Amino acid sequence: MDLTNWGPHFYSKQESVEVKVKLTARGIELFRDKSWIFPWGEVYSSNDGTGILEMGILPSEIPFFAEYFFSFGTEAVVLQPEELREAVRRKLVRAIEAYNAPN
Repeated sequence: MDLTNWGPHFYSKQESVEVKVKLTARGIELFRDKSWIFPWGEVYSSNDGTGILEMGILPSEIPFFAEYFFSFGTEAVVLQPEELREAVRRKLVRAIEAYNAPN
């Protein structure tokens, strides 16, 4: 086991949640720039340059990955699980509320 395969080794021993995220072409670049965080994530690219990221995470990691994918802006849309999707949605609502508040 080394840094390139510790994720599957670690997650295979614990109950994980399947994650799917739709990425724009720029989103794929952002993911690859930060892929050291979870090198076991797999991106399936389409002919149009977009892709779907599939990976497994622990339920306790949903807050971390909500922040991670929120940082992608419109370059990533979480498709599943619903808990992660909702966590990102809450962050978006708070951001909109902050920008709607008077200075």
